[in-house]
Amino acid sequence: RIEFETGGRRFAVLHGSARNISEFLWPSTPDDQLGASFQALPPNIDGIISGHSGIPYARVLPAASAAGRERLWVNAGVVGMPANDGTSRGWYAALTPAADGGELKVSFHALSYDASAAAEAIFARPQLVRGYADSLLSGIWPSHDVLPLQEQMETGIALEESTLVWCHSVASSGHDKLAQTPSTRAVTPSTGTARPSTTKAATSNSQSAVLVPIAAATLAAVALFVMMWQRGHAKRTGI
Repeated sequence: RIEFETGGRRFAVLHGSARNISEFLWPSTPDDQLGASFQALPPNIDGIISGHSGIPYARVLPAASAAGRERLWVNAGVVGMPANDGTSRGWYAALTPAADGGELKVSFHALSYDASAAAEAIFARPQLVRGYADSLLSGIWPSHDVLPLQEQMETGIALEESTLVWCHSVASSGHDKLAQTPSTRAVTPSTGTARPSTTKAATSNSQSAVLVPIAAATLAAVALFVMMWQRGHAKRTGI
């Protein structure tokens, strides 16, 4: 894993979870399951930046006890595949701390690119999986067998850019408070999400935005698509 600090908070960057590099944790995953991942990390970790599942979201997790503190879970999305939302866009997250270390903005941004050219490049190489190229064009994953019911039902619903603000009150007990209602699918307008407040989170009194590492997530996206397509192909052909 990678660890870094920003805005007075320490984050761990993981692929799946701290327990299992291949664990899928979705926007619909309950808080206690997300929180359990922190138990495998040092106690000074305030937030987790994850990938693997391919759908961007952010969640503030409540304190596990009266003496505990709230923590942040962010799935940064991936730039190497669509988010199963019916568009070809990739997604990435940016963390922007306030100058005083009080607020931390988590903003989700869509990444547009020439999906047709990318798909044609895959079609031109027979050794690559065609289903991945099809998904770049349609914005829909080739197989949904790993998806929970909620995420299956949200297939094809276009995501919106959004910003979640996480507040840290130094004057109080030191616990964190959410300035906006926490979201189980932070970029989906259909599930009570925090509405987009800005498409660029950096402000004149903010430190430079910390872009979440996405190169590894891109490679993970390719592996995920290959695995999902192979599972779907095996079911269809009976192999």
